[in-house]
Amino acid sequence: MYAAVVAVSIVPLIGFRQFYLAGDTIASWLPVNRRIGDLLLNGESHLMDPTLWRGGNFVASARYGVWNPVALGVDVTVLQLDDLVLAMLLVSLLYLSILATGTYLLSREYGATPWSASVAGVVLATGGWTLWMDAAWWTPHLASLAFTPFVWVTARRVARGVGSPIWFVVAAALCVTVGNPYSTVVVFVIVVGVSVEHADRRHLGRLLALGASLISVGLITLFVYIPFRQTSGVGFRETGIFNDESWSPGLGDLFALSSPTATPLVPNFGRSVIGFPAAYLSWFVLPLVPWLQWRTLRRRQFSGLAVVAGVFLLLALGPSNFWFFRWPMRLIPYVHLPLVIAVAVVLGRGLVTDRRPLRSVASAAIVVVGAYLAWADVPDDLSWHLAGAAVVLAATAATVISAIRRPRLLGPMLIAGTLVVLMMQLEWKPFNESVQQYAMPDSARSYEESFGDRYGDRVVQIARFESIPAADRNAEGAYRDITIGSTYRLGGVEAITAYSGIGFTTHDDSLCLRFDGAMCADAWTTLWQPTVDGSGLLVDRLGADTVVVQRTLIDTVAEPPPVGWELAETTEHVVVWTRRDAPDWPDGTLTDVSGPISVDTNDASRSHREVVSLRRTGEGDARLTFARLAWPGYEATIDGQSLLVGGDAAGLLTVTIPADAADGEVVLTWVPPYWRPSLAVLAFGILAAIATQAVWWRSRRPDRATEPPG
Repeated sequence: MYAAVVAVSIVPLIGFRQFYLAGDTIASWLPVNRRIGDLLLNGESHLMDPTLWRGGNFVASARYGVWNPVALGVDVTVLQLDDLVLAMLLVSLLYLSILATGTYLLSREYGATPWSASVAGVVLATGGWTLWMDAAWWTPHLASLAFTPFVWVTARRVARGVGSPIWFVVAAALCVTVGNPYSTVVVFVIVVGVSVEHADRRHLGRLLALGASLISVGLITLFVYIPFRQTSGVGFRETGIFNDESWSPGLGDLFALSSPTATPLVPNFGRSVIGFPAAYLSWFVLPLVPWLQWRTLRRRQFSGLAVVAGVFLLLALGPSNFWFFRWPMRLIPYVHLPLVIAVAVVLGRGLVTDRRPLRSVASAAIVVVGAYLAWADVPDDLSWHLAGAAVVLAATAATVISAIRRPRLLGPMLIAGTLVVLMMQLEWKPFNESVQQYAMPDSARSYEESFGDRYGDRVVQIARFESIPAADRNAEGAYRDITIGSTYRLGGVEAITAYSGIGFTTHDDSLCLRFDGAMCADAWTTLWQPTVDGSGLLVDRLGADTVVVQRTLIDTVAEPPPVGWELAETTEHVVVWTRRDAPDWPDGTLTDVSGPISVDTNDASRSHREVVSLRRTGEGDARLTFARLAWPGYEATIDGQSLLVGGDAAGLLTVTIPADAADGEVVLTWVPPYWRPSLAVLAFGILAAIATQAVWWRSRRPDRATEPPG
């Protein structure tokens, strides 16, 4: 099984080296999590990094796994590699191996044989959405799926009386802390499914233990998402319920699970057809339906599979946006998981070998109909649909013939067919066409060489990916001068144009910033205009010392130098402007002082704590402005007296010094909002888990009968 998973992980790189660096992975997840690893290795807090600006509130974003030990282990080890392709290959291999292991254990829990459980593990790791989307585009979703089978195994073992509740809490906590909000729904639905399987008096005490453990998990989840909720007021994350059909499949799309060339006709990021086999699970699931002993699943212990599959099928068919859950097609792997388990159970019983001509015709018809439906959605891919159907027909025939003659060959044939079909699919779709393929450099050192000593301490980049000519989207072209999303951080450069999944509305609006850090051409004019209160230029408030302007977006080479700035560099792609004079307070982020005060020193040696030593020069209120975003959670004091903390029209942090405050030190600190209540919630969750475990231990009897798996 593991050899097959390794092969599955490596094969995509043969045709497209940057398969695992698609879209958000390279623009956001990888550079941000690498930065989190840097902070941990340097002994600093990893919850928020103000130098990543709108993309730096990791704990509020809740998508980078800041509370997950496995994710943090990846951050401080694998993601520190210079070769970003190798780093992401190892990350994907890790989570796909965890997924395969969990699927194997869950299949065994339901009574599958070792070989059929191994097949199930390989199949789930090669699913279209799992490989092309989760592994290539957004790792937290892959990590969440990887831990899901362990949640199910441990929950079911608690219900059967053979497993400890604490292991369910551990597995569920790993699942809900990786950065996928859907994982909270996943855990709840699994517990419901397991409860349906064991809903009788004999299991009442065990189900109560499972329910108590679920409360613990709920409290842990609440702890993870409190900062998100308390920060959402300053960002743009969707919270309504509506349906624009984006990534929202129809029922027919989900039945393409055995058609390797089916690309569902579903709106996605401006496209009308998904650019990879999104609904695909495995080539043999439907073609082998006529040959499997489905009566095996009539027993009650398999009802949980039906419940979980049914619930996630309905959710996958739901509206495109429900609160902060969006893109229901993401739930396809959770529909596939119980289906794979069911198939593994019946596969282990072997094939039915009577009435072979009728069964063969039925299998062939299933393959042909699947190919026809795939062609109906995308007729232009006719040759690939024919090739896919031919490969599946040949693999099905070879598998059935081999299994009839030598039943032990069934497992190896299914895995071999899976790899063959995957290679055919990758020849057809070598990368995910639905998400952006930036083709940025895949060496961390290259970012240091291009930007590290070139662009100063704080960069404003006015650029958009769409404005880069297609021929220049490579390491030797435009990426020598600009980069996308949060990748400046790979070169050790602070840039305000980071990627953000939550945004900071006032800051974004002031510079027409997009989610990926792109700016519009108007930002050039805005930078050199006085702020709303008229106390300085926005570029000065930001504390920027370098402005990089993309020439294909707006060519400023002929512009007169702004006051205090000079033209430093002109290339084919950019015009670079730099500040002539050093900042007034180079050791901190203070950028503006208004009112009757004078600043002696400013120290920001710790990112979450800054000290300003000031003297009063007259009467009245005064205000300090910092080159930090005004994230909720900031507090300021002067000699123990609390100060008013707020934000200006550009979202920059301000501290008001009241008229009755004398000389002293302003101490600015940040912790996640509602931090103490959050810690209390976490403590209650842990204590509840310990209490449940203690009660479970006391209730055990040496002569207690346990139920066999299945």
